[in-house]
Amino acid sequence: MKKSQLKQFIKENITSILLEDSNPDLERKIVNLVRKCAEEYGITVWEAFNAIDRKMDEMRDYFGEGKYSINEEEMTDAEMEAKAEKSAKNKESKELADTKEKVAQLTKKMKSKAKDFKSAEGEAKEKIKAELKKMTAEKKKLEKDLK
Repeated sequence: MKKSQLKQFIKENITSILLEDSNPDLERKIVNLVRKCAEEYGITVWEAFNAIDRKMDEMRDYFGEGKYSINEEEMTDAEMEAKAEKSAKNKESKELADTKEKVAQLTKKMKSKAKDFKSAEGEAKEKIKAELKKMTAEKKKLEKDLK
């Protein structure tokens, strides 16, 4: 098999694998990659998926599948408004999911600090108490944003 034929064969196989509706092996590899990235950058897996999702939205335009792939001059006003509404809703739901994740992470930290607070004494206990007060205020602010 010639090198060019081999390249074409590989390209076709990769394309067919990526186009399959469900590929457990590929999905597992993607999840493992996201976990590694999350660990490397010290973020949650959910935050890593969100970051990837945002980047994919940007890249869709580059690859001709995003908001610029359709000539906007050919779109009617109603289509453009619907598109803008959909984009706003997607952004809003992503922000909501991000806020929920922040609340969950903050709650987890607070529970950990509460355990430390129980076993601490003196100045260390007061320091943890101050941190918990700050976290509580931040959590209330985030929860208000969710409403």
